[in-house]
Amino acid sequence: MGPHAQTYVNQCGFIVRDRIPVSAREWKQKISAPNVSFVSDRDKNLAWRDITQHFTLQADDALKELVRDWTMKKMATLFQSWKKTLYKKFILKNATPNFNAKAFVKLESHWDAFVEYKTSQDSEERVMRNRQNARQKQYHHRMGSGGYRSAIPKWQNLEAEITAKGIIPETIEKNWPQRAKNWFYAHGGSLDPDTGKLIFGQKIERATQRLARAREEADSGVFKPNREKDELTYALENPEHGGRTRGYGAVPWLHAFPADKDTYRSRQRKKDEEAERIRALEQFVDESRQALLESREREKSLEARMQEEIKRQVQLAMSQMQSQSTPGVTISPVGQMKSSCASTELPVIQDDAGLRFPVDDITEPLTTCELHIPDGNNASIMVAVGVVSPIDRTKTPRIHGSVIQPGYASVSVDRVLKGYSNVPLDIEGGDGEKTLGEAEKTFIQWRKRFIIIPGAPPLPLPHPRYE
Repeated sequence: MGPHAQTYVNQCGFIVRDRIPVSAREWKQKISAPNVSFVSDRDKNLAWRDITQHFTLQADDALKELVRDWTMKKMATLFQSWKKTLYKKFILKNATPNFNAKAFVKLESHWDAFVEYKTSQDSEERVMRNRQNARQKQYHHRMGSGGYRSAIPKWQNLEAEITAKGIIPETIEKNWPQRAKNWFYAHGGSLDPDTGKLIFGQKIERATQRLARAREEADSGVFKPNREKDELTYALENPEHGGRTRGYGAVPWLHAFPADKDTYRSRQRKKDEEAERIRALEQFVDESRQALLESREREKSLEARMQEEIKRQVQLAMSQMQSQSTPGVTISPVGQMKSSCASTELPVIQDDAGLRFPVDDITEPLTTCELHIPDGNNASIMVAVGVVSPIDRTKTPRIHGSVIQPGYASVSVDRVLKGYSNVPLDIEGGDGEKTLGEAEKTFIQWRKRFIIIPGAPPLPLPHPRYE
């Protein structure tokens, strides 16, 4: 149609307003709603006859059929725009058009049905649904009413001017596909006239960065563009819809991707995609199997190391127990133990300085503990309850300014059990306390061997001997 294209479109709009009744709710019949009114085939054929009476198409039958299909799609868009204009101009303002005017003379017989539907609940729900869908649109073009047809020559001139300066625009240097360049320019992107580098705003920053990354991966062979599943689709992160092509407008895929024309009938493209999915699935299964085997090998190695460590710890414990055992040990009654009141001499029991006890492994401050003494039956009895805190091994342990004796720990005596207040202390308290009762609510030194942490495994008690 060439220079008469806009006149052709204007004539389509006139025919739609003149011939198609506004009471028709849809341009095509909806299978899901067979009772909804739609534009009949008769009206569409009459509209096509009218347009061909005003324009002569010098083309064969195949091309004429393509033009007819395009014309019907354009008329469908113009029909929806016409009804939208009437809705905003009259129904929203609770007004009625002047049916005597030439532009509205044919509306009168269909106006009541049109108003009834536009004010119905179904129509309101459809409006709300369309608004919600419109809000989901992330990118908005800035081409104006001329669309791609009028904007593409401007973008081509921009690249030509930069190239004339001896500068290669980044879109050309990186070998961007034409539709990717069109989309970039249409949504506010541009080129620096001095450097040829990309210029873009925050709204399309992510898409532009993904587009540049897709081009790099396509050049390296990592990403393989496949018709509509190309760099732009990857950048926008949603699939291409049929009937239009982003970067070209209302252009079908057949014309937007001419290099892939042969793939539409051969179905080879679909077979290749299926083969690629199977290959990716097989690779994933192989990688998962390999990861599982490696995990099992690590578990076996860890289990073997744990068994070796357990054996070593058992052998170490047995060696320590054998070195600590003293045959023929007897226990003197508690009442006959030498009191620290009479002497500062420490009882000769057993060298606990190099041994480790449960109290050495606590990590929580103010851990509850039991204070025991030997009972003469290779066991012990609880005489008090207290608390103990973790031992700081980076410092010399002290209590009341004095160094804590080897094999002892600092404990706070909270409560002495009934009948054990007179139990003598091995080491006097900070204020001269000599018995357990006198040391209640204070800190004292107590043998680690007889500081029992509830829940900790008990240690075998050798027979201590007091002198």
